[in-house]
Amino acid sequence: MGFERDIAYREWVQGKTCCLCSKAAPSVAHHVFQSYGSAKTTDRATVPLCPACHDRVHRDDMLRL
Repeated sequence: MGFERDIAYREWVQGKTCCLCSKAAPSVAHHVFQSYGSAKTTDRATVPLCPACHDRVHRDDMLRL
């Protein structure tokens, strides 16, 4: 999956509730697919996470698809 920048979509995701704990927005747009090498993944491959869940996902290496 190649990198595609979609600022409007990311802003839409950031306005949603966290998909892990249901905390109200604002959320962080978290990329759910791991990129290979230095390639970034598309902004369309993001899910809304509150800042606490986003930190936990990165710390605990969760949500790796």
